Amino acid sequence: MIIMKIKSFALVLIATVCFTSLKAQKLAEGTLHFLQGVEHLQVVFDYSHVLIQGNTEETIFAIKGKEWAEKWEEAKTTTFSKQFIGHLNKNVNARKKVLLCGDYPDVEYRATVRVLTIGRVWGITCEVIFTKTGQTTPLAVIRKLKGDSRRWGGIGGMGSNTYLTGSAFSFAGQNLGIFMAKKIK
Repeated sequence: MIIMKIKSFALVLIATVCFTSLKAQKLAEGTLHFLQGVEHLQVVFDYSHVLIQGNTEETIFAIKGKEWAEKWEEAKTTTFSKQFIGHLNKNVNARKKVLLCGDYPDVEYRATVRVLTIGRVWGITCEVIFTKTGQTTPLAVIRKLKGDSRRWGGIGGMGSNTYLTGSAFSFAGQNLGIFMAKKIK
């Protein structure tokens, strides 16, 4: 009986977190209608404005040292972006005809994921800027894209920083995929 109550509570908690995260993001500029019929979208990541637990990357590097900085740089390309893009593709394509997102530099449109904050327990916050490849004028901007590291990474800070942050990127990619599928008409 107790196990059933715990399972029910966990499902309600997960549904609440998903709904709250999806509700938080919004299309601040433009529409995503330009993605109708598009088969590939380049996704790039911008960490130039990121605050990690309230500190700049440079400050964190100075505190944690060279070895940590090297592992961090590697995780950004081998773990975080792959987690994000994998869940983005899975969720946008579950709800829409095929739109492959990833490393496609020769396509017409680009989504720049500007990572703004990363925290060990509470996840990440990003904004996504859609442009024509090679241009800077936004066609659309999604603000308040969030990924909660507690969803897959445990509760109360359990797990490694890379695992928790990767979990947050997974959840943010999932949120973006669901949101994009709803907005591309």
